[in-house]
Amino acid sequence: MLIDAAKVDMINGFLPTMFHKELFAAALHNLDDKANPLRFNNFAYSLRELLRHIFGHYAPDDNILNCSWYKNETDKENGVTRKQRMMYMIHGGILSDFFSEGMQEDLKDKMGAMVKAIDKLSKYTHIEPKTFNSQEGDVSVMVTETLDIVIDVLQLTDECRSEVRESVHGELYKCVDDVLSVNVFDALDDKSTHTSVDGYDLEYFTITDIDEAFITIQGEGTVYCTLQYGSGSDLRNDMGAVMEHSFPMTFECKSPTVKPYEIELHPTNIDIDDSGWYE
Repeated sequence: MLIDAAKVDMINGFLPTMFHKELFAAALHNLDDKANPLRFNNFAYSLRELLRHIFGHYAPDDNILNCSWYKNETDKENGVTRKQRMMYMIHGGILSDFFSEGMQEDLKDKMGAMVKAIDKLSKYTHIEPKTFNSQEGDVSVMVTETLDIVIDVLQLTDECRSEVRESVHGELYKCVDDVLSVNVFDALDDKSTHTSVDGYDLEYFTITDIDEAFITIQGEGTVYCTLQYGSGSDLRNDMGAVMEHSFPMTFECKSPTVKPYEIELHPTNIDIDDSGWYE
């Protein structure tokens, strides 16, 4: 059957290892065997296993158990549900109520649809008259619907990170500004008698990881400085000089998943690049 290549590429883009990509390709390959009345059953089994491996890779049990939102909803000790695996894969330890109402609704609807899709795939792993020799039209509809749901859930990961990014932007800017203004950086201090930071531009930052405890943020920008040569008295007597210069900067910081706005940035995690100064 003809499968939308764009959808396949989109799913492949989220798959973390070559094993996952090869398993996905093998699952799709089952659909090409039109003479085999078990082709959708074989697809359903292998795709369900692929999803199990994806959730296992992105959402390990120990990480989920350490999330503040975790509660045991199973009859097993330290049991983890499919929904909880999806929650962790999508937004780590961040509480769902941190997100906008629209995002919370999307999370609820799409994760619910994924659970139903997996249950449907599981039904086709048991060979019964109703699940045997599915017709071409039915196969096409089921495959399209299933891949669409997989894409929806995987895309929620990026959408949640984007919402976190927008939410913490103001606090991040203030945090970086505070650290730059009260700390001495060797890359700046040795450039003049008195070096002062006048400001900075935050040009780019991204959420690189969300685990059970922390949100990790990396970014880059430009630091604007005033370089003073000589003392204040030297300047008054025309014996000193003042100039302005800018330096590229990168940084990494974290905030707790339970309090995303409380960003923690240590001065040692700011790297000011002074290589251009010597060129």
